[in-house]
Amino acid sequence: MSHALIAVDGVLRKLVGGAPIPEGIRLYRSLRSTGQVILLINEDGHEQVLEWLELHGCIGHGFVARADWNDRVGQVNALRREGYDIDLVVVADPEQAKLLIDSGLNTLLFTHARYTQPSWRPDSPSGVQPWDDITKQVADLARMKAADERLRSDD
Repeated sequence: MSHALIAVDGVLRKLVGGAPIPEGIRLYRSLRSTGQVILLINEDGHEQVLEWLELHGCIGHGFVARADWNDRVGQVNALRREGYDIDLVVVADPEQAKLLIDSGLNTLLFTHARYTQPSWRPDSPSGVQPWDDITKQVADLARMKAADERLRSDD
C-alpha cells in the first residue's frame, strides 16, 4: 500500500506559535481518507507534537516518523528502506521540496496564500521590523503631532 508523508510543521501547524493551519489539516484528512499517512516531525518536542496532533483531531495516521529537520530526504529514504511505498511527500519548505524532488520523490509544496507576495514572506529582504524601531516611529509621530501648530489653535 502506498503512503503519503506530511510534515507537521508548516503544513498542519504554523512554525511560530503552533496554531493549526486549517487548509493543511483538510489536506491531511483528504489524504488519510484515500490511503495511509505518515507524519514527519523533528526530534525535538516529540511528546508535545503528539499531544498537539490529538488535540486537533489528527489521529488517523499510521505513525509519526522523527528525524532531524534538515534531513527530510534521509528520513524518507530510511522509511523506503524499511519497505514503505512512498508515493507523495508534503512539505512547506521550498528547499526541502527541491531536495526531495531531486532525489526522485513526488513532492507537494504546501504554500499558504498569506505568503504569495514576496513582501509578505517572513524571510523577505525587508523582514520583520524590530520592536524598538516601531516604538521609535510611534514616539516620533507623537512628537510631530504635538509640535503641529494647526492642532494647537483654539478655533
